Amino acid sequence: LLPQSDYTQLPQSSKHLNVAVPSTPHFRNLERLKSNYNSLDEYDKESFLSLLRFPENAVIKKQNIYIWWKQLGLDYFREVEDVFRKLREYNLIVPHGHVKCPVESKFKINPGVRHQSLWSFLQNEERQFSKHRVTYHSFNMCLQLYQPNFKISDVKTTRWQSVLNISASYLNFESQWIVKMKKLEVLQLGRWLHESAKHHIEVQSEEFLKELRDQKYLKYLSLRGISRIFELPPSILQLESLETLDLKACHNLETLPNDIASLRNLKYLNLSECYLLDRMPKGIDKLSELEVLKGFVIGSSSKTPCRISDITNLKKLKRLSIHITSGAVIQDREFESLKELEELEHLKISWGVSDTRYSDISIDFPSSLIKLHVEGFPGQNILEWLNKCSEPLLTLKELNITGGKVSSMNYGKNYRRLEIIRLKYLKYLDVKLTYLGDLFPSLMYVEIKQHLVTEEKKDDLKDLKFELNNIKDLFSIVKRNEEELLDTLTVVDGYLRNSNIRKLKQEEKAICERIRISKQKLLPTGGATHQSSNIEVSQEKTFQHEKLDKGEEMNKALSPQSFKVHYNDLDRLHKRFFLSLLLFPKNAIIKKNTLHFWWASVVGYIMIGQFEFVFEYLFDRKLIVPHGNGKCPVVSKFKINPCIHHMLVWPMLQNDEEQLCDTYSKLIAFPHRNASHPSLLLDQPKVKLSDRFGFKTTHCRAVFNVGASYLNFEPQWMVKMKHLEVLQLGRWLHDSPQHHIEVENEEFFKELKDQKNLKYLSLRGMSRIFELPPLIFQLKSLAILDLKACHNLETLPDDISSLRNLRHLDLSQCYLLDRMPNGIEKLHNLEVLKGFQIASSRKTPYRISDLANLGNLERLSIHIGSGAVIQSGEFESLQVLLKLEHLKISWIVSDTRYNDIQISLPLKLTKLHLEGFPGESIPEWLKPSKLPERLKELNLTGGKLKFLDHGENDCRYTCLEILRLKYLKYLNVDTSNLQELFPSLKYAEIKQVKNIEYFEF
Repeated sequence: LLPQSDYTQLPQSSKHLNVAVPSTPHFRNLERLKSNYNSLDEYDKESFLSLLRFPENAVIKKQNIYIWWKQLGLDYFREVEDVFRKLREYNLIVPHGHVKCPVESKFKINPGVRHQSLWSFLQNEERQFSKHRVTYHSFNMCLQLYQPNFKISDVKTTRWQSVLNISASYLNFESQWIVKMKKLEVLQLGRWLHESAKHHIEVQSEEFLKELRDQKYLKYLSLRGISRIFELPPSILQLESLETLDLKACHNLETLPNDIASLRNLKYLNLSECYLLDRMPKGIDKLSELEVLKGFVIGSSSKTPCRISDITNLKKLKRLSIHITSGAVIQDREFESLKELEELEHLKISWGVSDTRYSDISIDFPSSLIKLHVEGFPGQNILEWLNKCSEPLLTLKELNITGGKVSSMNYGKNYRRLEIIRLKYLKYLDVKLTYLGDLFPSLMYVEIKQHLVTEEKKDDLKDLKFELNNIKDLFSIVKRNEEELLDTLTVVDGYLRNSNIRKLKQEEKAICERIRISKQKLLPTGGATHQSSNIEVSQEKTFQHEKLDKGEEMNKALSPQSFKVHYNDLDRLHKRFFLSLLLFPKNAIIKKNTLHFWWASVVGYIMIGQFEFVFEYLFDRKLIVPHGNGKCPVVSKFKINPCIHHMLVWPMLQNDEEQLCDTYSKLIAFPHRNASHPSLLLDQPKVKLSDRFGFKTTHCRAVFNVGASYLNFEPQWMVKMKHLEVLQLGRWLHDSPQHHIEVENEEFFKELKDQKNLKYLSLRGMSRIFELPPLIFQLKSLAILDLKACHNLETLPDDISSLRNLRHLDLSQCYLLDRMPNGIEKLHNLEVLKGFQIASSRKTPYRISDLANLGNLERLSIHIGSGAVIQSGEFESLQVLLKLEHLKISWIVSDTRYNDIQISLPLKLTKLHLEGFPGESIPEWLKPSKLPERLKELNLTGGKLKFLDHGENDCRYTCLEILRLKYLKYLNVDTSNLQELFPSLKYAEIKQVKNIEYFEF
């Protein structure tokens, strides 16, 4: 998960930021949100987009959203719990309230979604889904009420199956309107959202309730929080299909039907906060299907015909709330019958009176109870009262105590497993947090609100408030002085970017003086003891040298002492993520985009947002460092800090090390031990996998090759791996061409046919694989197939269309492979396609226009082979790939007839890589006026390019921030002119061009 800062509302000023400034944390979060959204499939996207119809900052209860999706038909395609979990993991929805609480029942849409740069994109997505809605039928069966004043008259609405009130306040149902709705299943007229007490809803009259009697299919009726409903008519009792009846907070409701027994299918009944309702209807004890009963009132004997003992007939009851009113007559040992509710998990008991005689109620709880909420308890020691029950509450995980006269929390010996406790509005209770920890040793979350504060503590708070105000004033001064320093450094940075060293030399003394003054203002008194000597040292260096030293400093290893401090600051979970990296070979260079699979398989399940957070957490503390000199703003490759091998550090890490997975070397050393982890690492140069060693790996879910070069799979070994999800046999690490890998034979492929759960198959860089057998394309769960650099691979199966779940296909650097398989255009979930070849018409049945069907494609690389036949306007069809962000085009031939290919770049393109371009000058489609506004990175590798001048005198490459020019032997580069050509440039790498061997800034 992302830190709480990622959830917070964006400041208003951020709405006016130029979206081409990716250096701000908010922008990175927005890009991350967008990337997460694009990772969803079409059904998950539609589920998320449906939530955008709720008001901004709406707090939505999780259980209500299930109803919402069901009515839109979105539950038809998959379990709503799975969709909710995915949106939560991708940080598109965030928990409401304290993120520390382990139980999430309420949530909000991530506020970043409303940022104008992302909001317009999502609105366009919604319009596209409206045109091609997968749930068109169900969607058009749902009527949603948005307008504050809603008058529904005689229109053709007989098709509606559900009516949902999103934000309407005044409802006017004209006569006979509901009568015509013959297929109505859901009528959600009340408050929909959580904490919506300010959402006033009232009806013009109650007459529409009488018209409900003929609704044979109505299953869900919610009048929650609606005013001007004084009586529930007997006609409601004719709704024999009704499963949910929600009358919570109907403050005007005084009367219910006398007998409710006819609603035999009722599963959910909520009568809570109906304060004018002082009795229960008869027949509740006959509702044998009831699972939730809220607002059960115990009053005087004349008003309450139902007793607690009657509820014990409801054997399916899971949630129950009881309200004890003034004058309540409670029979002896009445509450002891609660223990007969063997499936009850949540119980709430409220006292509406403060009479202490109600604090001695004898009570027994069911053994299944997980959550207990006590409200307005009139006694002083609530734990003592709870411990009077005959059986201890050993299963209780959550205890909420709200209001009342509780003044003591002693006697808690039976609550050793309690994990969550909330104490609210307890004005007589003085809470010591350390005491709570001793009382409840399993405690994971505590919430305390408005408990007793003594006069002495109030005085302390006044002093604290005074000090906080002083600090606030100090921060304002520091911020103002900080901005002065930043202004000075901006001037310096401008000179450096434009290579204007002459001007910088002229103003060097003045700039140093301004920095010295700003430093004095920022540092506390005495903090600049050696500042004069520091200034002298800085004057001996040029600013250019300081800039060059910056990259080297980033990669500088921490001292062992500093490393130990950073490492010991990690919690146990972050230590596990870091320690798992030690399983890689020494000085290994690891690609960031492969690390997610590693952590998910070796450490445990990790969410998308959590992966980014953990990576940045380790990176910021320099436990992992960027590969290279660290100047490039995009970190795609990294290494473990070399400091780990220091004699003061390594023993500490070994002491903390735990076995996160099984390794081949250890299983060989101890041949009769069983493999006990879901992941197996192949770490020896020669690996032979068979049953002869006696270890069992049938439970294994992931196999990773981290050091093996020769792989020998004996017959039937793969067949027994019934749960395999990840098979990473190829090169794992970056820059590993020297890691030679070959297989004894290709027979093990044939044993993969029964791997129904296999999602990830990588054979990257493996030798002696000449043909991929057709059975590989029977792996219907396969999401990633990586065949990059399989140099012996000559043949693929004819048709790949059966891999409908495939999201990543890499065929690049397979030089003996001269054609594409059929069916690629049918892989609608494909997000990454690398190595797409265009050759002669005989060898390549595909054109670029065929890729237009791949609407989810985000990364694409195209290889133009010898003899390629390119049709007129063929590359212009790239612009229909609306989600494409990364594009690479490689020319293997230098024939000038390929110079004039007209290419239309997609609007969302952020990175473009051209390899072996045969032209000598910038083509028309690559000129500044033709580039997409979002393009940030341009890489030109090899080819015959001679000139960077594009011929558009008034245009600059204003969007580009990263530029790489490599192996361009005909190109002269004037580094002093780069900033003028690329005014937004942040990083440039120039390697082996005509006049420069290597240059970087």
